[in-house]
Amino acid sequence: MNKRLVRNTAAWMIASTLHLAGAVRRAHETAVQTNCTLGLYFHAPSGDLFAQIVRWFQKRHYCFLSVDELERCFRTKTPLPQRSVWISFDDAWRRNLTEVIPIIQDWNLPVTIFVPTQEVRCGTFWFTHALRNAAVLPEPFRSHVWQLWHVSESTRRQVISRLFEICPSAPRDVMSVAEIAAIAQIPQVTVGSHSVNHALMPNCTEEELREEINDSKRDLEQWTSHPVRVFSYPNGDFDDRTARLLAEAGYSLGFTTECHPITLADNPYYVPRFSIMDDGSLSENICHAFGLWQSAMNMLRALRLNRMSTGPRSDRRDQLNAAAVLR
Repeated sequence: MNKRLVRNTAAWMIASTLHLAGAVRRAHETAVQTNCTLGLYFHAPSGDLFAQIVRWFQKRHYCFLSVDELERCFRTKTPLPQRSVWISFDDAWRRNLTEVIPIIQDWNLPVTIFVPTQEVRCGTFWFTHALRNAAVLPEPFRSHVWQLWHVSESTRRQVISRLFEICPSAPRDVMSVAEIAAIAQIPQVTVGSHSVNHALMPNCTEEELREEINDSKRDLEQWTSHPVRVFSYPNGDFDDRTARLLAEAGYSLGFTTECHPITLADNPYYVPRFSIMDDGSLSENICHAFGLWQSAMNMLRALRLNRMSTGPRSDRRDQLNAAAVLR
């Protein structure tokens, strides 16, 4: 059976339970009574899913902020509007051109698209290329490809560079330079940086960090003829150096994947966002949009660990297998 189908069916059941229990209604009521903004980030959703999520918020009279409006609130300490949402897309997936951009233009929705410049040049993402071609990676990455997320940036670059020599890039997954330049002229679109190499910031030396932060900004400004003032951390990973280096490079905002609403109490270089699942249901993604999903998963993990510590050994194996479904 398709593992992703099993995962999404189970997720829909959990999300439906949260809706029926009133958790979403209560989260919505709390959000509309406070000066906070729900930051949502997508990757490559279908047009149908994107439209469903936007309509859900429109029916409840939310407004959609541009990143310029968000930046202005932080800079001037102006309270964030109640019932507000800010939308972003990470990675500049080419699918966004046909699935999302027409809706953005037709509905006049402000969005920010965060672009990794080297991936634009080569046409695909290093991580998808590694997953597709794991059989030709050197050990230990051949057996454990996820180790690439945990090694130094210099090691990752060396391995991935060799991989592209052995296996040329597949058909383009990422927008081209010309397409990035074109979308930057759309009034509703703001282009931001997602680093050069989609590098994980904590794995970089300070010199590598400066390259990722500064060089991507320079290239995007050349391609788009617009200033680039916002940055999204690849994989949501940052450390105690990144805010300083973003500020030195001239960025005004940096975005993480921390799961809570945006408030003016947040550090402008560590602004939180909620993840939207490209293949998730509307019910599940509304739970994500209010931060309910992570809380529910934490509760389930705690219950699982408690049962594992007291249940028979055979039950523990079953519980571990079941828990893996929702990861």
